[in-house]
Amino acid sequence: MKLKLKFGISITIMVMILVAGISLFLVISERAILNKIIKDKKASRIELSKNLAHVCRESIIGNDQLLIINQVKNIKRNNEEIIHIIYVNEKGKIMAHTEPKKIGNQDKKLMMYKLDSEIPLEIIFPDKENTWDLFLPVMMGEKKAGTITVRFSQVKLNMLIEETEQQTYTRIAGIAGVSLLLGLFGSVVLAGMMSGPIKKLSRGALSIGEGKLDTVIDIKSRDELGALAGEFNNMAKKLKELDDMKDAFVSNITHDLKSPLGAMKGYVDFLIKGRMGNINDRQRDALVRVSENAERLSNFIGDILDYAKINSGAIAIIREKINIADIIKETIGLIEPLADKKSIILEAKVPDETEELYGDRKNLERVLHNLISNAIKFTPEKGRITVSLEDKKKEFIVSVNDTGVGIPPDDINSIFDRFHQVKDHIKLVKTRGAGLGLAIVKGIVEAHEGRVWVESKLKKGSTFYFSLPKGLSGDEPAENNKKD
Repeated sequence: MKLKLKFGISITIMVMILVAGISLFLVISERAILNKIIKDKKASRIELSKNLAHVCRESIIGNDQLLIINQVKNIKRNNEEIIHIIYVNEKGKIMAHTEPKKIGNQDKKLMMYKLDSEIPLEIIFPDKENTWDLFLPVMMGEKKAGTITVRFSQVKLNMLIEETEQQTYTRIAGIAGVSLLLGLFGSVVLAGMMSGPIKKLSRGALSIGEGKLDTVIDIKSRDELGALAGEFNNMAKKLKELDDMKDAFVSNITHDLKSPLGAMKGYVDFLIKGRMGNINDRQRDALVRVSENAERLSNFIGDILDYAKINSGAIAIIREKINIADIIKETIGLIEPLADKKSIILEAKVPDETEELYGDRKNLERVLHNLISNAIKFTPEKGRITVSLEDKKKEFIVSVNDTGVGIPPDDINSIFDRFHQVKDHIKLVKTRGAGLGLAIVKGIVEAHEGRVWVESKLKKGSTFYFSLPKGLSGDEPAENNKKD
């Protein structure tokens, strides 16, 4: 799982927990508000009933039945939630009613409730359209003079509760949605801010691992990642300085070795030819071995010096008109004896006629020599090596195909790196090289503004490709892509 996705998921989970907490808080708060509304409503109904009982007492004292009848009408008119109000005396006779035609009738049901104090009795009848009845005695001193019952409709209260709950849920959904969107957006931004510099550091580490020691990580933040990038750049700078020192040291050493090594080989060749006196066969064989090893060491030093020039950008590319097909044929002719020793078929597949291009003949011969000699080295006896030339619209593609051992997949990406040698191949050759042949190939091809790559299958062979653009002009130094 990518780091950016991990950041995003973690922050999203945190936002969801926060939203859940806020939602729970809102639900609890709204419930408390609803409970208060219900409590206040109940208190106001009880207060209304007590006021009505007080009017009843005044009506009894003043013997004014009309007073209570008018009061009942007014209360019913001003309170839509009241279904009816009934006042009966101690004998069960209805003295006031919201329906005037029922006044004077008997209502024995109210006499069933024993109300001996001014504490109201609350009864809810769920089967009667959500009604809530409140019974309150009318006391004259310690004597009960009658009973008041007020029936309230619960429909409006229930509607108010449902409306409040709906608003609460809508508010919670809105807050949750906005918070989640903001959280997701923030998680993406924060994850990008965190993973971006880390990706740069990762790419920088990969570049340094590929040998590009002049890599600089551009992170300008003032946090820990910025400090890490700064330390990374300091490390890369020091590695570059050490690498330059190493290259300079190797170059100086190889320069110092080249001249005495050449002189030593010259003297050995004089001895072999008998110019400094007669030698026996045993001495001759020993001197031949010394000469061969001196030649190999000289080639090794030459490779190091050539790669040093390529690596420093000092390689000289002298561009002149050349025919790449002719160079392929000539190189095969020169190297064919090596193939014959292993009974390897070495062939060229090139067009009969090809247009000329500008390039450095000597360096391109070196490229072909390195690729073909490598193919011979790792192709078993009676194998086949084919050098092909393909004429594309804007470039030539040269390929060297062999039926050799192939290259392991893990080595494909680093096969052109300096000093890289496939471990499984080392035991197949009698003498080990410096591991610079393919690095030199890449440097020369890139100095011609071309590309180099390889395709390979284990135990089936490899095909090395390089391209040469047709658009180069003569009498100008080619741009060398410096290899770190």
